[in-house]
Amino acid sequence: MILPLQGEEQIVFQSNRDGDYEIYLADIDGGGLRQLTYNNQDDQYPRVAPDGSLIAFQSERDGNIEIYVMDRDGGNQRRLTQDPGEDRLPSWSPDGLWIIFASNRLDPTDKSVSDIFVIGADGQGLQQVTFEPAFESHPTWSVDDRIAFNVTDRGTDYWQIYTAGLDDGDRRRITHSDVDEWSPEWSPDGRFILFHSERDNSENPGIYVMEAGGEGARLLYNSPYEEWGASWSSDGSRVLFTVDQPDGTADLYLMNAGGGDARLLLERGGYPAWAPPVGVTENTQNPPTSEPAATSTSQPIAVHCSGAAATRLAVGDKARISTYQVRIRTGPGAAYPADNVLAENRTLTVVGGPECDDGMLWYEIAADEFTNSDGETVRAHGWVAEESGGDWLLEPVN
Repeated sequence: MILPLQGEEQIVFQSNRDGDYEIYLADIDGGGLRQLTYNNQDDQYPRVAPDGSLIAFQSERDGNIEIYVMDRDGGNQRRLTQDPGEDRLPSWSPDGLWIIFASNRLDPTDKSVSDIFVIGADGQGLQQVTFEPAFESHPTWSVDDRIAFNVTDRGTDYWQIYTAGLDDGDRRRITHSDVDEWSPEWSPDGRFILFHSERDNSENPGIYVMEAGGEGARLLYNSPYEEWGASWSSDGSRVLFTVDQPDGTADLYLMNAGGGDARLLLERGGYPAWAPPVGVTENTQNPPTSEPAATSTSQPIAVHCSGAAATRLAVGDKARISTYQVRIRTGPGAAYPADNVLAENRTLTVVGGPECDDGMLWYEIAADEFTNSDGETVRAHGWVAEESGGDWLLEPVN
């Protein structure tokens, strides 16, 4: 088996560029394209083990959709599940020992019900982990041993996102709308969930991120065409995703985790997944990110904002509060909780922005825990204007 050198990161994805869907591997710059599967039935939805050595995927090669595993170079392909039902959408446990998936195996004739199951990476130890009379799909497993998945409850016709504890069964609905919200993906550090949603536009869903409990959801990207299949890079600093094209095909894009610097990566692909260096797990390859943040460009992003001074900050920078105090807002120019006050000289990390509102440039920031006016320990995360009325509120920290 030929494996890439330690330290080489790649992507895997599905593509129908040669007719039916097959699994491909490519370098992160879009070069070095290699086909991994070859048959006349669809192979789809590849997901790479945390140590980078194995790829799980779904395939119809044996007559119905089952879960398969192969080595990273496409060798040693083997079938894990054996059932008349449809076993779909595999995802790895953080330790790489288990694969979680969705299935209607309890009653393949009932298309309104699907449950979540786990199976060992060796094909042993099958277990059912959800038991609700609903259609549950697209599971993803966090480092805290919680799973996230989308659910269509009985009597509804839209997806919502739930989480559940694998140890205690604690089940929580974390989105609360009557439009589709789906395809959750845990960040490598388990603190955030990437997802797709129609919450701002039912005709054109976008890519969003929220905290693990469902708080703080915000739009990352939305083009004129539908995006789908978003997933994190191994260190949580970037997001891979798919964009449908006017000609009926789909292309792969890459952006930073703050939602900026989106660019075309490869044509004719879907459901991309990051392939970390072999032998390095997603959770330890780099220190966990404290917030979904773009890789710093070291240069401020040019955003036209009439009346605002030229920005001196970029995503990834450290900034110091240079006035008596600032209040952390829930969005650019938005209202703020009364207790989210940060004092002069506190250091912040810029994790998003800039965005223009009312003639001011706003940045999303994160700060360490602090004690609010009620004596509660909270963590500051929100939006702050860089300057107001000609006075700088934030100063770059060299």
